[in-house]
Amino acid sequence: TAEYWYSYVKTCIRRMIAGDESANFLAFDYLISLYHNIKTEEMLKNEMADMDAVSIQMEYLNIPAGSSSKAYYKPSMFPRTLKLAFYPQRDNNYNSKNNPYQIKKIDGEIRILSADIATRPGKANDLSINSAIRLIPLIGRGYERHLVYQEAYKGINTLLQAKRIKEVFIDFEADYLVLDLQQAGISIFDSLSQVTNCDERGIMLPPMTVVNDEYVDKDLREELIGRTLGVSALPVIYPIRASQVSNSRMSASLRSSLQKKMWKFLISEGDAEEFLLKTNKEFMQNSVDSDNFGFFMNPYVNVGLFVSECINLDMSLVGGLIKLTERPGCYKDRFSSILYANAIISDIFDSKLLKVDQEEDDWSIILGITQIY
Repeated sequence: TAEYWYSYVKTCIRRMIAGDESANFLAFDYLISLYHNIKTEEMLKNEMADMDAVSIQMEYLNIPAGSSSKAYYKPSMFPRTLKLAFYPQRDNNYNSKNNPYQIKKIDGEIRILSADIATRPGKANDLSINSAIRLIPLIGRGYERHLVYQEAYKGINTLLQAKRIKEVFIDFEADYLVLDLQQAGISIFDSLSQVTNCDERGIMLPPMTVVNDEYVDKDLREELIGRTLGVSALPVIYPIRASQVSNSRMSASLRSSLQKKMWKFLISEGDAEEFLLKTNKEFMQNSVDSDNFGFFMNPYVNVGLFVSECINLDMSLVGGLIKLTERPGCYKDRFSSILYANAIISDIFDSKLLKVDQEEDDWSIILGITQIY
């Protein structure tokens, strides 16, 4: 694993096996503290409340993150350095002119909302996920991806999910929506393609449809245009139809972008609380209110759960293709949302940006040539 102490543990155990009597290793989990009354159950609960699942495993259960030799993604691949999170507006304090929680766009920035769909609330590993990603152009490299918001909820009816997707899309000032069409995804597309009435905000949300991009299969694009119900629908949806082959390719693509350090993620929950207490007046004034606390901490918590999902995916090869399987009790819905978004970013936006960079470089060379007559 990437944990610094893990290599020392392995070395120590090897020495013990080899008969080195000077090598000793002891590991105590939280149950020892409870048994000897060093800490109470309430104390431990309070300590764990500010920690993500990965930190709890390492600090209290002696489980090094990503310790499985089959793990495809390693903890070191996920730099959690972003402090400022994005937040959608609250319906009870909606501002039609300005989102008070917005992050200002920079020149050349593109914003993507990626939606992984579920409609089965009774199934443990079946969450609907919305992920907000900022694409920051880097000359000669492509777009740096900033995951500034994630939300998760149990599957609800398609009309309500489409409404929520539109709300986050508009609040984020997103340019494109990546939508998984598998299972209920096509029904979500149908709902997105028509005008949506938002009583809570007192507005009508515009219809959306498939992008006019050669990347989208021609037959699929024509099918989705034929299903579009709204007039003058916004051409912003990049559809994803995952298969075993495409999942293998997308998994490798995400790993490559992580290894190239093209992703940045929100800081951990403990650091986030400290940051918000210093910088966010609304959080400071109402930090004891559970709803307010949950609202501001939500993106940091979900990003932490996303990282946990990734490093708890085991890889196997099936017919020469990569297959990622979540370990018992783990989810991979947040992972899927980012997997699909990264595929679109890599295949389309990075390619276009790098092509423009190359063309500009070639033109600079031409302009730099001095002809002498």
